[in-house]
Amino acid sequence: STEAGGRMEYFQPRSTHDAMGMGYEFRPEAVDAQPVPWPEGVFNPMDDQTRRILEADPGFSSGFARGAATLTAVIRPKTAALADVIGVFNLILSFPLVSDRTRALIEELAPEACSFLPSPPIWDARRDRHIPGAGYWLTAVTGVIDGLDAEASEINRMVRRDGSVWYSMGRRAVVDEAKVAGAHLWRDAVTMEVFCSELFRDRSEALGLTNLYFAALPTG
Repeated sequence: STEAGGRMEYFQPRSTHDAMGMGYEFRPEAVDAQPVPWPEGVFNPMDDQTRRILEADPGFSSGFARGAATLTAVIRPKTAALADVIGVFNLILSFPLVSDRTRALIEELAPEACSFLPSPPIWDARRDRHIPGAGYWLTAVTGVIDGLDAEASEINRMVRRDGSVWYSMGRRAVVDEAKVAGAHLWRDAVTMEVFCSELFRDRSEALGLTNLYFAALPTG
């Protein structure tokens, strides 16, 4: 609900990865263990992950779009019913798989926020079963807004070994409502974290979307 005084509340949409068996991993085929070394001539998603980190690019490259379609998404869910969100929602390092109804909500409330690719074939390693990828989408939160109040928020400057700089969210994050201008889902331009409005949270909870929860912003 809206805070006293009329200020909107904002959240970070989160999802589990391995704790509940709700993540996925790319494999060249339907195998549980990652091949070492990765087969020569087969698209390796880790190469694209490195590119995204260095370029601070949250989107799909053309190479990823082509390569991911040739792979298999391996899952190990503890329940037979698949979650609405499979994988980590908030990180620039990965693209969650989201269900049709999750995509529909995103496109209704934040039509410019995300890019989608059809899921590659899915293999449930726990049950040794193939699951058609239809109905799930690789999702990249590409709508970027410089939406934090820089003076009121704690933003940490980090330096990698190669000297490149990145920024992480600290103990306090305050969204500048004038900057987000009614946006319901976006990636912050500075920290690359994903944020959402309370309307997005409320609608997600009303739909009962699974493996999607909402963390309050840190207040120090």
